[in-house]
Amino acid sequence: MIDIPEVLDVVTEVTGAPYRLNHTYTIYRWGGGYTQLHMHGTPVIPKCQYRCHNGQMMSTLTKAVFPMLDCGPEDGCFAVIPGAHKSNFDFPYGRHPEENPLTVPVPAKAGDAILFTEALTHGSLVNCSGNRRRTLYYCYSIGYMPDWGGQGLHFSNRLSGELSEARREILSVK
Repeated sequence: MIDIPEVLDVVTEVTGAPYRLNHTYTIYRWGGGYTQLHMHGTPVIPKCQYRCHNGQMMSTLTKAVFPMLDCGPEDGCFAVIPGAHKSNFDFPYGRHPEENPLTVPVPAKAGDAILFTEALTHGSLVNCSGNRRRTLYYCYSIGYMPDWGGQGLHFSNRLSGELSEARREILSVK
């Protein structure tokens, strides 16, 4: 899933290339679970910036979210505050999704992809249904950015040997 052409087309456009797969993770949520709203255009965080200049977008960290199960608002679906990545103002409300009237759900079906800049305020709604929510996150950064958590990620020679040259390129620091 690291090289879905439609996803990489967007990543190429908004990073200005070169880019790389910086990290991946999964999120599981059950009844009552949620992810608090986080990130925002202010304060500036060097690893996740967004700007637009002369019609060219630039996102230093772009994420592709893949729901593994259908997920609507009642299931605690992904949620955002539209336009927050462009803001130059303090976060006006609380981080709990129910404390923030600007929160907008982004329902999705299994296999859909949601792409966004990490600078966008995002999280999830509260899972009121009790259904499981399982989501995969693939996080692409500008090529020279260090690993998100500073773990010094590296891939084994065995894995590298099993990948095509194009996939090895997506995993490499530039």
